[in-house]
Amino acid sequence: MKVGNIDGAIYYYKKSIAFMELTRDEVEEGDHDYVIIDLQLSSLKLSLSEAVSRKTEIISGDQNVSLKTIPADHSPYNRKSADSPSYLPLSSNQTSNKKEQGAAVKLPKTEFQTREELVTCIEELRKLVSFFLGKNK
Repeated sequence: MKVGNIDGAIYYYKKSIAFMELTRDEVEEGDHDYVIIDLQLSSLKLSLSEAVSRKTEIISGDQNVSLKTIPADHSPYNRKSADSPSYLPLSSNQTSNKKEQGAAVKLPKTEFQTREELVTCIEELRKLVSFFLGKNK
């Protein structure tokens, strides 16, 4: 896999995580959707971590790539991104309860398709949760 493809995946994961966090802020903490959104959010963060690790492996393993062609924030010697945790806890105090802080965030109109995909994802996660809850009884 090329670094450019991984960059696209990293971009997608970051945008999806930001959108999921906004969606989570719209849902009340005790709601069933909140748990599903947290599950999806943790999955996205794990996938982001794996993509960043894969990119680091590719960059450090490719002897033909000079450091001049790698942007400064992607350099294997710039450990700023490597020092961050691979994924964050499910509910972060920094992102939760933005309503209480008085910061209303509106989604851009270009995010409607992503919102539809998230709704579909939430429905699929509900089915999985119901399946696993029924299996454990």
